[in-house]
Amino acid sequence: MEFMLISSVLAVVLSILAVFFANAIPTLIEFDVVDHSVRENASTIIVDAAGVGALVREAATRPAIRGRSWSLMRKRRELDGVQLQMKALASEDVWEELACV
Repeated sequence: MEFMLISSVLAVVLSILAVFFANAIPTLIEFDVVDHSVRENASTIIVDAAGVGALVREAATRPAIRGRSWSLMRKRRELDGVQLQMKALASEDVWEELACV
């Protein structure tokens, strides 16, 4: 989890640096999207690409986070079941029967 936080912060810092760099060189970039010709500033394209990258990253990491949380929930349920069994054994007269033998 710490790695994901560190990498997210690093990605934000790098994208901010890229925008500063792109603003230092005010050139227009022209490219085609499907049938439309788009002419934009380099910094706008970099910010848009960073945003799309962040969305793709979120979509890619959500299943891993969700899977980890399901696994933790399952293990907690198993642990609760074992603890209930231990309490049930402790409340029975098992210890008294062992002491009599």
